[in-house]
Amino acid sequence: MAVEQSQSARPRLSMRIPEFFKDPVTVFACCIVFAFFFLGFFGEYLAPYKITMLDMAHRFASPSAAHWFGTDNLGRDTFSRVLAGTRVALTVSILAIGASVSCGIVLGLLAGYGPRWLDNLLMLLLDSIYSFPYIMLALAAITLFGSSQFIVVLVVAITTMPTYARLIRTSTLSVRNHEYILAARSMNIGHLQIVLRHILPNVIGPVFILVSMDIPVVITVEAALSFLGLGVPPPAPSWGRMLNDGYTLIRQTPWLVIAGGIPLMLTTLGFTLLGEKLRDVLDPKLQVRRA
Repeated sequence: MAVEQSQSARPRLSMRIPEFFKDPVTVFACCIVFAFFFLGFFGEYLAPYKITMLDMAHRFASPSAAHWFGTDNLGRDTFSRVLAGTRVALTVSILAIGASVSCGIVLGLLAGYGPRWLDNLLMLLLDSIYSFPYIMLALAAITLFGSSQFIVVLVVAITTMPTYARLIRTSTLSVRNHEYILAARSMNIGHLQIVLRHILPNVIGPVFILVSMDIPVVITVEAALSFLGLGVPPPAPSWGRMLNDGYTLIRQTPWLVIAGGIPLMLTTLGFTLLGEKLRDVLDPKLQVRRA
């Protein structure tokens, strides 16, 4: 009985997958997301030039058939660096979101299902982390350990983790006293099995929506840190560093800022639209309201 109720409460995403392809806007978003992941894995190999190849004779060259996005202050092909920069954005977002979601789920389940004192202690810790500005944390970490991709991932993961933990905690508190959970307890099923088999599948749905919304946020945070010189160190082709390179000479070479800003805009648009569709599909209350 407990298992049947738990199974019926899970979002049947596989039955709603065809809905993704009925809306042209969602198809457009899926194409952007697919292109982001594809270029993240293969963009560096598809680049027409090596991202470290210098051509000082053609510094700040304007866009042309040879250089679609022009060249930067060292004569490097900007289009090639934009393609290769997708890997930096993909790596940081996957590692940071993966670590943040994993820690957030564990802490959220402990806070929502555990004793009251543990809930209060964890919420105090999460609120303290959430109130700390990520820029200050980044400055402190970079001062102590130096600038690196690992530090960027660590800072982003720490600052975004409380959001997932609070979401899981709230969802866990709402289902921990449902009939199928009480039935599982009366059958002397272990707490770990109850959490993993009956609670987690019923609270994980909103996390997918939040992940889709947070990926462009993480990419933007990495770009902002790199723009300030706190992110991935050179010569890594970060989109934020491209924006910084073009910012000082934006009147003479506006294509550098445009080349660094376009992928950020498209990535944010694609993942945001996909997150909106996931919310429509995974939220049963919204489905009933629209019906």
